[in-house]
Amino acid sequence: MKAITYSLITGIIILYSNFCISQVTGKCIDTLGSSVPFINVGVKMTSLGTVTDENGIFHLTGDLLNDIDSLVISHIGYVPQTICSNRKDTIVVVLQPSEYQLREVNISASESIYKNEKIIGTKVSNDHVVLSFLSNHLGSEIGKLIKVKKERKYKIEKVFFTISELNYKKATFRINFYNVKDENNIEKQRVNFNDIIKDVYKSGLVEIDVENENLEFENDFLVTIEWIEFIDNDFIVPEKEKNIFFNSTVFSGPPYFRSNNLIKWSNRKSKYNIGIGIHLSVKY
Repeated sequence: MKAITYSLITGIIILYSNFCISQVTGKCIDTLGSSVPFINVGVKMTSLGTVTDENGIFHLTGDLLNDIDSLVISHIGYVPQTICSNRKDTIVVVLQPSEYQLREVNISASESIYKNEKIIGTKVSNDHVVLSFLSNHLGSEIGKLIKVKKERKYKIEKVFFTISELNYKKATFRINFYNVKDENNIEKQRVNFNDIIKDVYKSGLVEIDVENENLEFENDFLVTIEWIEFIDNDFIVPEKEKNIFFNSTVFSGPPYFRSNNLIKWSNRKSKYNIGIGIHLSVKY
């Protein structure tokens, strides 16, 4: 009887483990066979997602994975692909270049001269209030909605934010910009064609120069920080403490979040309307 009970319990444990600890591994390459880093990978109809590393490799782990899942592979400059996963094999995805058209830029004397400079957004000098990503999956984003005054055009020069606590040896971020029609209608696909990447090794003020990206906005937009890579510390950090905290402040929100690039943006309104401390240097 004991042997039967033991076998039954063992079988249940194995079945439970297989169900809860599912993993998909894959690699993204271009048509020449070269690895493609920082490609977004999301599980369709779920909040689960990740980003390929510098070698084009991705790992998805979680109880939201089923035996057959639709993975969406996407990045500006490549044709999006939807594939069915197979947890037994490593997936190799060959990315096809897209015919993505860059917006036409016409430069004239009057358009190319900006007479004024200013700081917009929220500038925070203390770390008494903090915010973090809602998910610790790579590809998670947190951002701030920037309102543009009527008959005004902003050219983005620099992006600033402050990390109050970094529990990693290194964290890599991608800065993204999205057009906003209204607070509940934010585009899923970013407007900046190039990846704006920043490696961060310690807490403190982060400054990113985007002057050469030609980012100009006449309407409201969302600027976000996307978490795309990390290196663990040499010492052990408890899993529950593995997160990144950004300086924030009250009455400056709400912040906008999403856990992968397939899902809609959501904002988190709180009693004190806490918002993330992102500010921009602009010309107008």
